[in-house]
Amino acid sequence: MLIKNWDFSNPNGETYVDSETNITYSHTNLCDTTFLMRNQTGGTYQWVYAEVDDLTGIPGQGTSNPVSDFYNHQLIKIKFGNLEKLIYDPSYGETYESVLNFENNAIDGFCIPMNTEEYLHNELDENTDLDGDDEIDNKVVGVYRRYFRKNKNEITDIKSN
Repeated sequence: MLIKNWDFSNPNGETYVDSETNITYSHTNLCDTTFLMRNQTGGTYQWVYAEVDDLTGIPGQGTSNPVSDFYNHQLIKIKFGNLEKLIYDPSYGETYESVLNFENNAIDGFCIPMNTEEYLHNELDENTDLDGDDEIDNKVVGVYRRYFRKNKNEITDIKSN
């Protein structure tokens, strides 16, 4: 899940359909590690190729622009007797009326990583300079593919216990 704010304005037109969920992802980023790397000094993610970029987001975690991608983000459900429930996000110190309210107001999108079997990519096939040498040539380079989609605020994609 991607906590706000992310820029989804650069799709290349290709989509990916997750075979387990049948959900379509509209954007692809490539990185050279198995997990998302964030430059701690500049606060930006390090992509080899990007159709989605992190923008300044919701303050939290003791900083004005914290890490905003989570594969296992935790929320706390607070009950006040039988009268009222709140959803609390301890990472950002925010409360929400429901899980759906959290999703609609805090989540910009969703990302799924691909497994290591998809690691090797040819620069000509990708039409992208994957090794940073300012040339697109017939080289195979190790990069990991990440698929992204914008949150549509239609139904909840969050698993709740």
